[in-house]
Amino acid sequence: MLKSKLFSENFIQILLLINSITLVIPNKFKAYGIALFLIFTIIYSVNNNLEKKEFEYKKLFSISILLFLFILSLTYSLTFNKGFNRISTMASILVFPIIFGLLTKSSFKITKTLQNKVFLGFILSNFIFIIFSFLYFWNQEFTFSQTIIHYSNLINIRLGLYSIHPIYLSLYIGVSMLILMYLIRETKNFKTKIISGVLILFFCVILAILMRKGPIIFFLISLIYLLLNYFKIRKTIIGVFFFIVTTFIAIQYLPKYKNFNRFDEITSSNALENPSSSTAIRYKIYDCSILKISESPFIGYGVGNTQQQLDPCYVEKGIDLSIKTYNCHNQYFSILLTTGIIGLIIYFLGLYNVISEFLKNNNHLAMSILIYFLLNFLTENIIERENGMILYSFFLSYFVFYPKLSKES
Repeated sequence: MLKSKLFSENFIQILLLINSITLVIPNKFKAYGIALFLIFTIIYSVNNNLEKKEFEYKKLFSISILLFLFILSLTYSLTFNKGFNRISTMASILVFPIIFGLLTKSSFKITKTLQNKVFLGFILSNFIFIIFSFLYFWNQEFTFSQTIIHYSNLINIRLGLYSIHPIYLSLYIGVSMLILMYLIRETKNFKTKIISGVLILFFCVILAILMRKGPIIFFLISLIYLLLNYFKIRKTIIGVFFFIVTTFIAIQYLPKYKNFNRFDEITSSNALENPSSSTAIRYKIYDCSILKISESPFIGYGVGNTQQQLDPCYVEKGIDLSIKTYNCHNQYFSILLTTGIIGLIIYFLGLYNVISEFLKNNNHLAMSILIYFLLNFLTENIIERENGMILYSFFLSYFVFYPKLSKES
């Protein structure tokens, strides 16, 4: 019986590790790994719920309340299929809380050793993805310099089952670097600190190559929060200075497409006058979003109707939809468009419980990662794409249900 229990625990650990390395799993197979994790967690929970613990439903609803709100909005959504597709993309925000809730209910232990394996698996899988994808393109018709120039577009349109938008790869990199700062603080091994520092340097350069303004600026804010809670002010200033100098030197001197620096749009006085600039397009998108929110402020339009509300307004604003359409590029606007002010308030109430849990347990790493997500919500619908939702729901669920580590046995 003991041997059987140890085997099942080891299998759950393997599934936990697999679900932390999703970036190297083909997009169409990511859901299978999550489904297997759920199935075997249910089996494990049935066989090991010896202490008859209660399931922590409050934590589950705090994390997944947004999904329930979107499902409810289906009742007044005119386009059911589109709404159902959006909801299915968000399924992991319910599945992961169920998984981690059942694991805590069955007294499954996560020790510091296991947590470090999960963290290292996540970081190394991101490192491997970047290295192999870069070599894949470099090995084709591109030179090294050309690969750097086009890498952010190539990973989105030329990676097939592994394709990922550069903003979402930037998110994975940002979370990796926050975890690396945690590992530097926790370890006493000098070699580990050096390797972690080198990986941070590497990820800084990749962030510069991807050159997405939001994820870089928002990471800096999250980093400041984490460093202030981990180190004294002197080390915080050094860490922030290192990130800023490394990233922006790389942005300045690495080859760029037509030598275009996206950060110039921030300081440019005529950025809004250029209709093709990302700043001008986002300005028009936000203008349309605010207009449509004001027309149905309390309950929104339903999960299947938001895009058909926005597209006519985009056309009026002169946004070219011949190649692609645009969502509202703001997660909070998306919630308002879908479920209205009522839905946003309910979402914030659930978020309040999550934040309270992190602060109560002084889990500064979890808080910094959450801050990073919430800031990126300002410029992207992060949790309505599979890569963003899996990343968000996995770490949020993990930290909420396992705020403290078990002692090594």
